[in-house]
Amino acid sequence: MNPNSPIIGHEKSEISYGSVIKELTGTASDLIQSEISLLKTELKSAAPNMTKHAAQTGIYGALFAISSLPLLTFAVIGLGILFGGMYWLSALVVGALCAAVGGYFGYHAFQKLKNEDLTFTRTRDGIAKAVYFIESKIHEVKNASHGGTNESNHIH
Repeated sequence: MNPNSPIIGHEKSEISYGSVIKELTGTASDLIQSEISLLKTELKSAAPNMTKHAAQTGIYGALFAISSLPLLTFAVIGLGILFGGMYWLSALVVGALCAAVGGYFGYHAFQKLKNEDLTFTRTRDGIAKAVYFIESKIHEVKNASHGGTNESNHIH
């Protein structure tokens, strides 16, 4: 058989091949647009919580810093008097207490911020499904280019 001669059913596989390529191109374009849209939606839904927790961390930290100075002075002087003039001991007690309270609340605010879900699970799932779909279409294209269901093997 001459390699340049037309094969029976060749036009049919070209039409099938072309339609699969057209569908694959359209699907890939739609997929990209929908995944970008989904990613934007996920970012918009995650942003308020991230902003809220970051703002809370900053506001509570600033409020603590501002309000703590006069209270700490009062506590150090008051405890120093109670400890019989040992102001170093009262400063140590007050400092340790402030470090414990500030550390506790700061740690929990940081954990909330750190534990915000930014993995975009819906986007990843959508991309995984799209990759599977595209792989199946590529497999269809390969089958169509090889004669579909091995039609070329039946022609002798």
